[in-house]
Amino acid sequence: MRQASEKILNATIDAWQKIEDRNLFLAIGHELVFGLRIREMAQAKWNWWTTRQGYPVLDGQAAVKNGSGIVQVRAVDPYFNIMRTRVEANGWRGQDDDYIITGTMTYRTDDIFRAVTDWMKNQGWQTKKTNHALRAYTGSQIAMKYGIYEAQTWLRHSGVKVTESHYSHFVRKFKPANPDDLPVHWAVNATAPKLQVVSAA
Repeated sequence: MRQASEKILNATIDAWQKIEDRNLFLAIGHELVFGLRIREMAQAKWNWWTTRQGYPVLDGQAAVKNGSGIVQVRAVDPYFNIMRTRVEANGWRGQDDDYIITGTMTYRTDDIFRAVTDWMKNQGWQTKKTNHALRAYTGSQIAMKYGIYEAQTWLRHSGVKVTESHYSHFVRKFKPANPDDLPVHWAVNATAPKLQVVSAA
């Protein structure tokens, strides 16, 4: 399986930010930000976007690969902030119980991901699972910056060996001398809670 070059990776992130198609932008964004698999993205609803301990997360009930019935994953910046800004600016967020990807079940489970695959191939990707590659890309950056166990948790793998075996190619190819130079970091709330000043009587 041929992996994307750094040039293709950077061009992909840049091109994603310029996408005008709502569903295409959000499908790619949720792979980068939350590492969602195809079937998980098809089930994702707006009420999955929530906050835990001061940071944004995706938290919802779904049929998932590990059989747990839940998706719980922390958001990753700078991608989350990019996606959140576009959603707010364009009024893309629906009602809490609305699916994030709009359209029929066939569109949400199949057509949108064919569109993502075509878009990625146009960016120069030649991997077999193009959709999965974006999840791998962010997951590998988490591994390089925060460690393999944090990456395992974010990717929701059954064990760390799965993470090591499937995502080591990015680590080997792109690990910088200083992991702090990597662009990814855990996302935080856009606005911190205001402190209430209580004056003495």
